[in-house]
Amino acid sequence: MTHTTYDAQFNSPASAAPRRSRTLLKVGIAVMVAAVIAMAFLIPGLISAAGNPYGESAQQLPANRYGTFQVANAGIHHVYVEQIGAAPTTPDLVLGTPEGQRITPRSGAEESYNLNTRFGKRIADFDAAAPGKYRIITANAPAGSRIVITQVSVAGSIAGIAARGVGVLGAGFLMLVGIVLTIVGAVRSRQPKPVVSYGIPSQRHDILGQPHATPGLDPAAPNRAYANTTRFTVN
Repeated sequence: MTHTTYDAQFNSPASAAPRRSRTLLKVGIAVMVAAVIAMAFLIPGLISAAGNPYGESAQQLPANRYGTFQVANAGIHHVYVEQIGAAPTTPDLVLGTPEGQRITPRSGAEESYNLNTRFGKRIADFDAAAPGKYRIITANAPAGSRIVITQVSVAGSIAGIAARGVGVLGAGFLMLVGIVLTIVGAVRSRQPKPVVSYGIPSQRHDILGQPHATPGLDPAAPNRAYANTTRFTVN
């Protein structure tokens, strides 16, 4: 009578690694989609704001002269003075309505900015009661300076441009992360699945315990194909 000794290996399910790879692939695709949506919202606003940080209804006039400007919408307007290369001083300012009545401007909030080496400072606010062509006189302004009249905060607009730029960079980084995750998940999912083996005859013995050769198997050679194995004997 002989008995056979088996080397048995008990592995974790072979499908665990492919499942993790598919999850990684799905996460990568989701991150890329989120990045694309974020860019679709941020980039148009960034381009629009960067093209005109003064706002759509802004009016720009040379300083130190009489002029007129068009007010499209009633409400509070801000008056700025700009100078290239240095912070401007505050000029004398006179404002008038379309009917020729003088407007008493209010002191504007302290606000300054630097836009492409053009330094600006908010010098006054006024309330336009109705749309129309308003009048302005400035004097004692720095040579080469100009007056900007707008309903938006220029400094706030510039800050918004910077925030959108940071958002676009963040979305670009997310896109890069998504691409890497997608590539890693795709590569791992294409790798061959491991084969799970539950047992292989390693050696046959007779009733006296003497080894008998198993056809096609060298009894003296250890079974090196299975690292984590449990040995058991069947009579």
